[in-house]
Amino acid sequence: MLFSLYTVYDKVAKESGPIFQAHNDQVAMRSFSQMPIDEKVKGDFELIKLGEYDTEKVQVTPCELVTFE
Repeated sequence: MLFSLYTVYDKVAKESGPIFQAHNDQVAMRSFSQMPIDEKVKGDFELIKLGEYDTEKVQVTPCELVTFE
């Protein structure tokens, strides 16, 4: 099965959090929107797609970074 890989980037700290997987961009955006981030600082964070993970081939393929705000 093919999953996409994402991270949440903190623009203030200038670093990303742990990598997580989702079936597609919409599921990742839903997960990001449900994270417990105070609305006052929500703009300090952005969701970034890093690549894909194939669980059958056990292979990670990077992609050009895609940012979702």
